[in-house]
Amino acid sequence: MFRYCVWYLLRKQHPINTLIQTNATLLNTAIFPGHVTIKHSINNKENAIAMAKRFNQHKLPELYLFSQPFLSHVSIDNTDFFAIEQMLLVNKKKIDGVHVSLAYSNRDLSSMEIVSCMPENGVNLVPTDLNVVVYDCHHKDPSKWSLVWDGE
Repeated sequence: MFRYCVWYLLRKQHPINTLIQTNATLLNTAIFPGHVTIKHSINNKENAIAMAKRFNQHKLPELYLFSQPFLSHVSIDNTDFFAIEQMLLVNKKKIDGVHVSLAYSNRDLSSMEIVSCMPENGVNLVPTDLNVVVYDCHHKDPSKWSLVWDGE
């Protein structure tokens, strides 16, 4: 589906991961590791790892949640994929498209479902919360995505 992806993976204990699990229970959707996508849909694992290594050499960003969560929709390989996303400021600057996903679904979600998935005020992502990784995201089910390279 999303082939190979380079992410800033959130530490397991980060509150966003707890929120993702809560949202999955509420919406009856998949649980997946909290992350911020650097690049998705990379065809070749070696190219994804090379990109991750480059990002791993740079200072990790500080990411701040802003705006309201919203529903995004893409259709890949005749599969509808919906995500509740929360936009992020990168080092206090707005960069189009940078977000953290709070829930994934194969169906459209209502406005009330979206607002019920909101993070607590004050939840942000600091460099110690992040690790550059590569995930294999070929599977349609996000709970089946797997780590293939960890920069630690």
